[in-house]
Amino acid sequence: MANIDKRLELLEALVIAVKNTNQIDNEELDFVEYYNIPYVRELVDKINIEKYKEIVDYIKDINDCSYYTELFLSFDNSFNIINNYNDKKPFETKNTLDFMKIVKQIYDNENIESVFIKYKDYLNNLETDFNNKYKIDFKDKLKNMYGDIDNINFIANISLLINGGFSAQKDNIVSYVKSIKIDPKTNEIEFNEYTINCLFHEYSHFFVNKIVDKNFNKLNNIDILYDESIENNLPKTYQNKKTLLYEYFVRANTLILSKDLISEYEYDEDVKWDISLGFVRINELIEIINEGLKNNLKFEDVFNTSIIEYFNNLNHKLKKFKNY
Repeated sequence: MANIDKRLELLEALVIAVKNTNQIDNEELDFVEYYNIPYVRELVDKINIEKYKEIVDYIKDINDCSYYTELFLSFDNSFNIINNYNDKKPFETKNTLDFMKIVKQIYDNENIESVFIKYKDYLNNLETDFNNKYKIDFKDKLKNMYGDIDNINFIANISLLINGGFSAQKDNIVSYVKSIKIDPKTNEIEFNEYTINCLFHEYSHFFVNKIVDKNFNKLNNIDILYDESIENNLPKTYQNKKTLLYEYFVRANTLILSKDLISEYEYDEDVKWDISLGFVRINELIEIINEGLKNNLKFEDVFNTSIIEYFNNLNHKLKKFKNY
């Protein structure tokens, strides 16, 4: 069940408030979006950047937008700090705990809670609308792909203040954070099949990243995969060999998990999109993983057998793709 989390909302509203001052290049903050509706306006307007000028320096110092977004899991619902977040670095040089103390101060001093109280019914209606549109029994699919998931708490967070999607993880919590759009004519959430793809994508990172980390040194010929991905327009954000593998396997698994939940057209478009980003062997990996799943293997079993063998036999057979 998806929900709108006020902790996440305030963190993104802080970025928007700074962005609206035009003190930072907008491209650096493209993970947030100012949706010009009363709820968003009132939330952002509650944050007086002149009063909290130090926030600008923190927002300028964001090291990784996904780690920044993940910060909401380190507050409770009253913005008391429950984790000092030393394991990752949301900021390049700034102290994360100091930032979180300022967030708590803003929440208390500016009565941010009043906005969430005022728009409680509105936000609840958005949650209900989303959950009705995206009725997905994703747990069984994840279990078939990755094995036992009973000790993992999967949650989905939706927001009008985000551009795109992220995964957030803390202890046994795996959160899918996704932007939503509203149809101006109906005031309902716009349904998009790609959101289903995104859900499986973000949840899959929790499993795939660990498997890649554990088995990275067993894979031969990674340079071949890396070089041809670079040649085929791999975005800079993925130009790290481990990151490339995370994305390759997550994208392959996502297509497998979502295939019977989306149209054939959407599936084909998603494959083309992955290929256009440099994941040119995506169909080969899907075929290998599917074969293992048909034999009742889990993804990690397939990785330790067929995928390692696949990498052992990898060669420079692919040319640059020009069709996408």
